[in-house]
Amino acid sequence: MSPETPLVVVTGLPDAALVAVALAERLGCAYVSLAEIEDELAVEAEDTPRSWLRLDAEPEIVRRLTELAGVAVLDLAVEPPLEPERVTALVRRWWDDVVEVRCQAPGLRYDGLGAARTVVLDASRPLAVGEIAAVVRRETATHRRITHDR
Repeated sequence: MSPETPLVVVTGLPDAALVAVALAERLGCAYVSLAEIEDELAVEAEDTPRSWLRLDAEPEIVRRLTELAGVAVLDLAVEPPLEPERVTALVRRWWDDVVEVRCQAPGLRYDGLGAARTVVLDASRPLAVGEIAAVVRRETATHRRITHDR
């Protein structure tokens, strides 16, 4: 994934992981999950605290994203949520090209990453993945036009 490739980052709770998987399938793009990488690391280090596995998983996220071509969906739906500063540091090379899909529900306080392009979902009601994908496609298509015009 080049630094100029759009990166869709799915954050928040609840159901953000389900949204990320469905969105990647609908967009036909790569899917990278922090929780899945933590699970992979836990196989070799089952007594390691989850918070340590999370720290070990972060460089692996960057490595996997770097190897991809085209749009990717990054699932950061973990409990407790990563601090926004950690996430922005994690995806710094793609930051100008991030589209955040933030899942929120009433009563859950989460301000998100502060990405310039953010789609906020009310996760307390049924979500239409097709509609979310259409919004993300518009954002990434706009990005591509801007990138080519530079």
